Amino acid sequence: MRNYIPVKKYWFEMYTKYDRPYWIPALKFPIEKIKIDKSLFGYHNEVSHSNVLYMLMNFDRDAWMPITINKNYYLLDGQHRLELARQMGLSFIDVVIEDSELLKGNNKNDKKESEGKKKGSKKVRRLESKLKTLKAEIMKREAKMSGEVGFYD
Repeated sequence: MRNYIPVKKYWFEMYTKYDRPYWIPALKFPIEKIKIDKSLFGYHNEVSHSNVLYMLMNFDRDAWMPITINKNYYLLDGQHRLELARQMGLSFIDVVIEDSELLKGNNKNDKKESEGKKKGSKKVRRLESKLKTLKAEIMKREAKMSGEVGFYD
């Protein structure tokens, strides 16, 4: 059985396109090391087991994105993907590690720039959350329109 499914390279590009390494890609990261503290999430929602089941039944390797964690291995975004990986029996998952020190800035010249980047990263996480919600809603509507039994009912 496979214990790891690598993400496509292009998913890392959205994290590594900055002048500084605010995000550090880590391939084949052990799932057992990832910790969860919901207070660190950019948005608060519970893991929807129906969403995880839908993702499992309609797995698309092209949509398999890395999850984001901080330097202490706490999950920041990707709780459904992490749960999906666990349900699939994976031992490893690709992650992107947020460098919060660099985001905060270590000197006075970087402070203003870093604060803007940090706000931007929260905004990105909020937008990613909204996108996931919209995708789930679209999948729900498509399932109803096609007459399939929906997992969201």
